Amino acid sequence: MNTASSFKPSALRRVVKLTAEELGIRNTALHVLDRLLDVVNYQTGHARTSREVMCRKLGRDPKTIKAAFRILREYGIIEAVAYAS
Repeated sequence: MNTASSFKPSALRRVVKLTAEELGIRNTALHVLDRLLDVVNYQTGHARTSREVMCRKLGRDPKTIKAAFRILREYGIIEAVAYAS
C-alpha cells in the first residue's frame, strides 16, 4: 500500500485537533493550532508563519499569541524548530 497516496490531511487535522481538545487546550491556543494546520507543509511537518501574521489573522494581542504558542509547546502539540533572527 502506498502511504503517500492514501494520506489525508483532513484526517490528520481532525486527529490533531481532537487530541488538543482532549488535553484541555482551548480558546486562543486552539485557534492558533487551527491556523498552523492551515499553513503546515504535510511533507515536512513544518508550519511557517509569524506571530505578527497570527495576530492579524486572529485579531489577538501579541502577548496572547505568544502565550498560546507556549501552551501548545508545553503540551507537546508543536515543537519550535527555528526562530527568526
